[in-house]
Amino acid sequence: RWYVVGAHLAGAVDSQIMEMTDLTKGSIRQIIQNFKRTGSPSISRLAPPE
Repeated sequence: RWYVVGAHLAGAVDSQIMEMTDLTKGSIRQIIQNFKRTGSPSISRLAPPE
C-alpha cells in the first residue's frame, strides 16, 4: 500500500499505478483516499462489538 502512495505522491496517475501493481482502479483510489484522510494507506480494523 505504501508503494501505491509513493507512486501517487511522485506523480503517477491511476492507470500507471494499475500497470505497476496489478491492483484495480477502485483499490488504488481507496488506498489514496485513506492516506489523504488518515495519513495511513490502510484502515485500522474496528474492534468487534461486545
